[in-house]
Amino acid sequence: MDDVKRENVFFVLNEKQKMSYMNQNEGSIHAFMSHSVKHMQASPQAITDTFNAWLKWKGAVAEAQGRYMDAAMQSGDPEVKKKLDELTAIRREIAKMQLSKPGKDGFEAYRNRIDALQKQKETLEAELSRLSKDFALEKTIGRADANKISAILPKDSVYIDFAKIEFYDFKKNKLDKPKYLAFVLIPQKEPHVKLIEISDAADIEKHVKAYLQEMNKIKTSGNVPDKAALDTAARAIYDIAIKPLEKYMDGRKQLFISPDGNLNLISFEALVTPSNKYLMEEHTINYIAAGRDIIRFTDTTMAKGDALIIADPDYDMGLTERDKAAKELNVAKTIRGNVSRDASNLNFNRLPDTKQEADAIEKILTDKKKIKVKNYQNTQAIEEMMFSSETPKILHLATHGYFLNDEEVKGSNETRGVTIKLNEDFSATNETVNIENPMLRSGIVFSGVNASLKAGRDEGMMSAEKILGLNLKGTDLVVLSACETGVGDVKNGEGVFGLKRAFILSGAKTLVMSLWSVPSAETTEMMTDFYMFMANGRSKAEALRQAKLNMMVKKQNPFYWGAFVMTGKPE
Repeated sequence: MDDVKRENVFFVLNEKQKMSYMNQNEGSIHAFMSHSVKHMQASPQAITDTFNAWLKWKGAVAEAQGRYMDAAMQSGDPEVKKKLDELTAIRREIAKMQLSKPGKDGFEAYRNRIDALQKQKETLEAELSRLSKDFALEKTIGRADANKISAILPKDSVYIDFAKIEFYDFKKNKLDKPKYLAFVLIPQKEPHVKLIEISDAADIEKHVKAYLQEMNKIKTSGNVPDKAALDTAARAIYDIAIKPLEKYMDGRKQLFISPDGNLNLISFEALVTPSNKYLMEEHTINYIAAGRDIIRFTDTTMAKGDALIIADPDYDMGLTERDKAAKELNVAKTIRGNVSRDASNLNFNRLPDTKQEADAIEKILTDKKKIKVKNYQNTQAIEEMMFSSETPKILHLATHGYFLNDEEVKGSNETRGVTIKLNEDFSATNETVNIENPMLRSGIVFSGVNASLKAGRDEGMMSAEKILGLNLKGTDLVVLSACETGVGDVKNGEGVFGLKRAFILSGAKTLVMSLWSVPSAETTEMMTDFYMFMANGRSKAEALRQAKLNMMVKKQNPFYWGAFVMTGKPE
């Protein structure tokens, strides 16, 4: 595919159009990879060329969006600043209507309003891409390839890049079953790249499904997942996806893994090896959204703000009290919106462990790292604090997360999070609109959310779409100490659309998030250990690994320690 053509086209397209463009052209890269894995194994250069092509393809939309957002936020052009402010306002307006129901003007006017906002958003995205073109082009100088990635990766590491593709059988001249492939890059002076055919996608994904079904029992039945059942599925996933790569991992301490497809939804740390150990016991694992992100490890930009902690929100805080708190803290109130009847039945319970977590982390950062900390709790733990503070060095959020699908579970005080039930039929008869944008279906909640939802409003609910309006350029670490913050809609070649994508596009260098509902007390203990290990000199990735190993000594079931994964720069 002509990369220059794609680059030029992307500067006049919004995100939705970019995704459509990539979908229409994905056949070429899939055919290229299908041919290479079957017919070009004897040519190391051909495999390296295929890898370089995949690096340019995977995550291309996310990179383009990140470049123009970075360009727009740093631009001194008043027109760019004006349009960026308009885009941020529209994103908040769309987000507030994410679960909305029609007002007195009726369903037709309500639906037209949503459509109009979406069109305004897409137009502004395209205009900002165009206006930011010159600055963004400067960001393309450090394009990723095998040589550049190899030079950055630690010498004791290996990079594994999974690819889920529509496999083309050239002998039969037709599409075959979807497959998972894996590129393996061993960092050395002359990069050593291998391309391995893993298996049919269905063979892996049936075990991923079994693993997630067992892990989600905490939501569906309230029972702790069965360790034996989890280990059985985890062993099967390892045997299919990792065993063919073992010889390249041997002697390598660190694994840098870029998942694709449904492999985005599992914790590789919790996979069971032939020695009957968890993979985490043998390697430190770092996740990468796409190989090109490794180039960003060299970015030395550091935010000037303090550490920001928001924890132990008062979910039952009244709306009047909430508005008073916002006024006292000198922050602007969020735009109000209505929410659906389904959402108005939700209730988030207090998480008392998060106060202990926040206070312990503040003490570690203050005493050990000499970092100033803003610690907002209880009635001060409001959504507005996310937008009012200077870009923080560290952002730690200890609260409930939410993800919208077809189940409904209350947010308890034992696990952090809730899965919200959506109507099965998004039609005019139900007086609601299908939430097509996946960035509207996941988020985190703050003080006052229960009263807000009961009143049919949305204060205290912060979706991934709203988070895209944050400027986290230079933020070294974002920790989402909440449930299911790593889930979302999986797009092959682009990763997970949800909170993960939102925080990365907003500029965060490293993101820690969870893949399933997490037990609150154990999470508090693990997070405290994580910050303590970092304060004592461990890298971010090694600190998280050690905190998880500590928890595993006490509770071997991966339900208690396996959910949290780290994406981005590990140092």
